[in-house]
Amino acid sequence: NTNKARLLGLYAAEGSLHKRKGIYRNCVTFTYSSNEINNLAKLTKLLLESEFENVNVSIKLDEINHKCTVSGYASNIYQFFLKYCGEYSYSKKLHQELVFASPEIKKEFILGWLEGDGHIDNNSRITGTTISPSMVSQIRTMLYSIGIHNTLYENPPSNSIINGRNIIGKHNVFRLRINGTNAIDLIKNSEKLSLHGDYKERHLTKFINNYCLHTLLEKKQIDYDGD
Repeated sequence: NTNKARLLGLYAAEGSLHKRKGIYRNCVTFTYSSNEINNLAKLTKLLLESEFENVNVSIKLDEINHKCTVSGYASNIYQFFLKYCGEYSYSKKLHQELVFASPEIKKEFILGWLEGDGHIDNNSRITGTTISPSMVSQIRTMLYSIGIHNTLYENPPSNSIINGRNIIGKHNVFRLRINGTNAIDLIKNSEKLSLHGDYKERHLTKFINNYCLHTLLEKKQIDYDGD
């Protein structure tokens, strides 16, 4: 359902599974920045409590490391997230039931992912970030299937600081960018993301007989001399 899809999106961005000596524990953890305790952390707690029976949910604030963690304990709760999204940032991969779900399910998953690993730049473009090549390809497929154009950028590993936390890069980083026109409906129910000001119009991508058609916006002839 849409609640679980939202949870999977948040998990795809910020979730992890607990193990002890290689054995899964009945626990799933979401790690957010400390300034997200009143939106994403509370939303995650609410969704976990509404979708899993006899779940025990806790929120822990770590002011020194600028983060908060939401942990959910329930019988075999790890199996749900492992099946539909996998584990470890680089190897996360979505289950086909999620990739080819209804438009409402797709939108809720993508919204959750963007709330966790997305941001809005000064040009009102929404960018989602991941290091999973499988998941970013699947999310692009989901976006196109609901008529949302998107652009993919791939960058080499780099060190960065996000919300006060050091992020050490080991894999290429994939940045999926969505124009504000195409994303305004997608994030209308977001607890975190909102568009402000004007943004450029973008022609929507269309599908005909499984071919993706992009509108040619401009054609130029440029003199060029070189290799």
